[in-house]
Amino acid sequence: MKKLVLTVLVLYSIIACNNERGKFDSAIGKKFIDISEISTFNGFKENQSALLEPLNNVNYGVSVISKNDSVIILFEKLHSIEYINKFEILDILEIGKIKDAEIICCQTCRRDSILDSEIIAIAKYDENQEQFTRILKAWKADRVTGKLRTIEIKGITCMNECYGAD
Repeated sequence: MKKLVLTVLVLYSIIACNNERGKFDSAIGKKFIDISEISTFNGFKENQSALLEPLNNVNYGVSVISKNDSVIILFEKLHSIEYINKFEILDILEIGKIKDAEIICCQTCRRDSILDSEIIAIAKYDENQEQFTRILKAWKADRVTGKLRTIEIKGITCMNECYGAD
């Protein structure tokens, strides 16, 4: 009887964790031209997007969308059909709220001085720095697995695209 109760508790925990993983996961696999086409993201606006380097002649992208205090990163595969770009959502990462002194960096990050377009990072923002060196969190948009995964922040820096702009 104890084994049955333990098994039920473990299964309940797994199901609960999977359900909490992401309330937006139902959008994975959906295709769109504009994010407003997906009802799951009703009211969200696109803040930034970046294309990653192609892999095996397939294009991928990352978009940052937000609504109120909810910030989400979308990992996408690009489908071009008759001059129309359509994006397929591969994975979704719910960030939550970003502080005023923080910035999300896409396609401008380096690990150990080597540019890696798959790195997405949250950095401490300083308009007077050419590079952001205080990285708070980082993920990799893994084009092989189609997943966003957490990575170690050691050795990561990101370019400040607004540095020197007046």
